[in-house]
Amino acid sequence: MSTPIVVWGTGPNSSKSHVCLALLRLLARDGTTAVPFKAVTVMEPDRWRHGGPCPIPHHVSAARTTWRPTMSPVVVQLADGPGPARGLLRIHGDPCGEVSLLSPDTLDGADLTRVQRADVAAAVTAALNELTGSGAAVVAEGAGSPVDAADDLANILVARHLAEARIVLSAYCWNGGTVAALLGTLECLPGDLRSRVIGFVQNRPMSTDAARRWADQISARTGLPLLAQVGDLSAVGSADLLQSADGLADPWADSFAAEADLSWLLRAHQVSS
Repeated sequence: MSTPIVVWGTGPNSSKSHVCLALLRLLARDGTTAVPFKAVTVMEPDRWRHGGPCPIPHHVSAARTTWRPTMSPVVVQLADGPGPARGLLRIHGDPCGEVSLLSPDTLDGADLTRVQRADVAAAVTAALNELTGSGAAVVAEGAGSPVDAADDLANILVARHLAEARIVLSAYCWNGGTVAALLGTLECLPGDLRSRVIGFVQNRPMSTDAARRWADQISARTGLPLLAQVGDLSAVGSADLLQSADGLADPWADSFAAEADLSWLLRAHQVSS
């Protein structure tokens, strides 16, 4: 069975989606059957109404596969209006009550009712079982930060259920703070999961010289390698621009692969007998 990959960020907007796009497209190019997974997806109200049943179309497109509801079993449909972010919890499309958000792209299981929490956890683990049971290479994107929630159903639950998964940390570098963000995230992870992190990705550094220095500091302190450094692809577009999803995957994959040692990726997805 293929070894799953879990992509975590140092927080919201840390280029997790772009890293997943790159990995999924690289696997698809290699002839590997790859499938995306995102346990909890937060969607704007208009995207739910007009975007159809698929919450992560850019991931599906990058993998060159067919959408299955198990790829994104839990959706929070944001509510309109001012005040703290809240939304309608949907599990496989079915409404399951209103919930509050922990950050712009995830929730905290500790804020759910007992029934909601149990239903979310059951849906996430059942979806993972179905996808991994198919023999496909699962690339699971986290949500928010894996160290923020008291009861993390979008990151920690997924990684622990995928006991053989390799974890990649992603940071968005444009605004600086990369070293502290990556080192702090790694340090705050539970020990059993920290030991499964295989390296980190730096996305869109303003200065490549500074980015090399940051990578050296992180590797010296942790022993983890820089897996890839992706340059400024802002002209290509955002992973949220659904109309350009397929066009986004190739340039992001090319930039990801340009300075990366991808042997870990291809080895991870060789199906064992």
